[in-house]
Amino acid sequence: MLKIKKIEFDKTTFDVTMKHHVFSVASVHFTNAEPIHGALLYWQQNSTQDDYTKEDDFKFYYEMGQQQFYASVQFPISAQLSQEQRKELAFILLEERGHIGSYSVESSKAILDKLNSKKQLAYFVFPEQFSATDFSPFLTAEQDQELKALTDKYEPQFIQLYLQWRKQAAVLHPNDITPYIPMIGLPYLCYVNPHLSELFLIEHLQEIDFGALQHNSAILKHLSPSFKQHMLDTLQKNNEPLLDELQLDPEGFVDTTFDIDVVDETEIELELELEQQPPYTHFEYERSLFEWSGAEHMVKGIPSFASQMYDAQQFKKRTNQQMDTLMYSFSPQQIRLFSAIAELHWLHRYREFINWDAASRYNAHLTDDFLTELASFIIIEQLAQNKYCEVSEAYLIESMAKFKAYHPAPLILSHLTAHLFNLFHEELQLNLDLLYDYYEYIDQHDFAIIFDLLSPEQAQ
Repeated sequence: MLKIKKIEFDKTTFDVTMKHHVFSVASVHFTNAEPIHGALLYWQQNSTQDDYTKEDDFKFYYEMGQQQFYASVQFPISAQLSQEQRKELAFILLEERGHIGSYSVESSKAILDKLNSKKQLAYFVFPEQFSATDFSPFLTAEQDQELKALTDKYEPQFIQLYLQWRKQAAVLHPNDITPYIPMIGLPYLCYVNPHLSELFLIEHLQEIDFGALQHNSAILKHLSPSFKQHMLDTLQKNNEPLLDELQLDPEGFVDTTFDIDVVDETEIELELELEQQPPYTHFEYERSLFEWSGAEHMVKGIPSFASQMYDAQQFKKRTNQQMDTLMYSFSPQQIRLFSAIAELHWLHRYREFINWDAASRYNAHLTDDFLTELASFIIIEQLAQNKYCEVSEAYLIESMAKFKAYHPAPLILSHLTAHLFNLFHEELQLNLDLLYDYYEYIDQHDFAIIFDLLSPEQAQ
């Protein structure tokens, strides 16, 4: 086993254009091997589902559920390391530099390189009678019949130029094209723009074309269960055909491929054995006393995730005053959808306006402390159905009596541990079929223990 003596970060480069992706250069010193100089720590936007990059570097994701961005380490050619050694050492370096994924690319301006938007948008001439609603979001320059219907109102040359401009402009980030959204049309943005955040969709809810939005897979995979449910209800209410029900399934982001029939105790024992392996197999490393947590620390030139002025979809974060204006303009439905995704700061600030049914049922930001401090606002019946927030075992044990009437409660089952099961197995109303439904949520070690405890009951 290689013993790491110390890790030095020699250089930091923040490339806002995302052309080099390097955010640190590291040297690793060993007590029983030659040092490794020049390991490049970088982040990048993810474009494939592969576990490795083209350079064969292992990907570490900021958020495993989305896999939108990843961090990697590229070692110099002189580093004689196996693939598994590279993976482990990369993890150590990224964790020492700052928790994996704590650095973000939300301030990237690379998207502006795709189109000289200011010139093209500013000098494009629109007829006085122009209306974006005249142009279907599915209309292209090759559809002769549909285009002929527009020639009574628009010149053929304008139609062709507009469709070409719309195709280019609509993929820019809304931060850069907000003044021109009326010219592009919300339906077309819903159809092709990959950058729309859920808050953006909520803000423009009355103008959203859900029929067009269901074609935009880049957006669908980031939508919350709450918004997906609203979208599905709206499409069904309007009798619009569903392109792909699976994509609109409010629980569709959860991997449900677990096959009950092919899983046996041997397989579970094997997974359990793998889980019990030590965290570091190839390197021995005693972490320094001053571990950088990323979210609390700022390296010069590299804003941490918490200090960014942009959210996860590169939208500029709103000030309290800006959000006040927005909240007072929201309809009850918009407030409900916002409540399901609002961060804790906004939940607390607008606690008198928030739809607590939706917040309790869907919000993934809820924490032990928040639930305790705002207990008078929380709807326990809805919180019992929340599978998305992260609460501790201690909170669940302390609050178990509150959920007695709602068992089997998804909140409990999605955070189930062997200890919890032993304490409350009679109240939980759990059986093997239900346990399998929560396979993706439960730690494998705990799953195996609970599986064994339930099996004799099922046999009887």
